[in-house]
Amino acid sequence: MIKATQGLTHQTRLEPCGHRVLIKPHKVDDVSKGGIVLVDQTKDLEKRATQIGTVVAIGRQAWKAFDDGVPWCAVGDTVMYSRYSGADVPEDVRRQIDPTAERLVVVQDEDILSVVK
Repeated sequence: MIKATQGLTHQTRLEPCGHRVLIKPHKVDDVSKGGIVLVDQTKDLEKRATQIGTVVAIGRQAWKAFDDGVPWCAVGDTVMYSRYSGADVPEDVRRQIDPTAERLVVVQDEDILSVVK
């Protein structure tokens, strides 16, 4: 049995290596702010452009290369990250980690732009 990563309740663990951070992007709405129902193709484009998410796990070397080495965020924080940055976690692995997540992304620590408070 593999232990769960902090913030995850399932059996599989995905620990970011080095200076990477695992983020669960926030869900894209099915309806636009103007009330237009988005088709799947449009929603897919919107998902790729999502820049706000919740930190799920942090690699051991994250932020160590910077002057003070102090982390900019913690597990559970809502962050804004660079558009189109990182790599998507494959669907089969994602489902084992968090079946409710539509997407999980592994980004570089320097791709986190701000903490949303």
